[in-house]
Amino acid sequence: MVYLFKKLVCRSIFIGQSIKILTSSIVLLFYACGDEAGGPNESSNDNGAEDILYYKPALIFSPDSFDIQVGDNLNTTVYAMGPENLRGVSVIIEYDSTKLIIDYIDNGQLSTGTNSMFFVDTLTSGVIEIVSVYISDNAESVNNDISIAQIVFKSISSGTSQIKFDRDSEMVDPDGNQIQIRHRGIGFIDAK
Repeated sequence: MVYLFKKLVCRSIFIGQSIKILTSSIVLLFYACGDEAGGPNESSNDNGAEDILYYKPALIFSPDSFDIQVGDNLNTTVYAMGPENLRGVSVIIEYDSTKLIIDYIDNGQLSTGTNSMFFVDTLTSGVIEIVSVYISDNAESVNNDISIAQIVFKSISSGTSQIKFDRDSEMVDPDGNQIQIRHRGIGFIDAK
């Protein structure tokens, strides 16, 4: 499965605007394990990801802490921070479905424009699966912090909960090789 996801990313580079929608729907099926590693803490104030400590390259939520009332919405953005030669992401986010429901999900800067490839699967309760592929006419990749998606949750019961990235989340380069994810952020929610 990972091979086909990587092949799709590579194919999108080669054929640019002529990529077919039927081929892109295959992306929903593919995920591979990322690796975790340590490193020096870094923080960023770019693209709204303010004062969050993480190891680069990273997947983070911004903001990552919420004190809300039951019935309130919380809005967070998923970022890829510090990638080099990024072409696609497969992100799996886990949340407590007894505390939160999904209100809205929108694509981020990674998959904007007419050639965007952005897919969301929310069929499994408590899990959001997002696939986003960057398609460029000039075969460029992303080498800076970039938003992947914006997610709005609604609080449905009181208590504390988390939103977090599953270990199967991944970033890939134009050749379909995994980019090591050194940090996966966690969002903390306290609903009263």
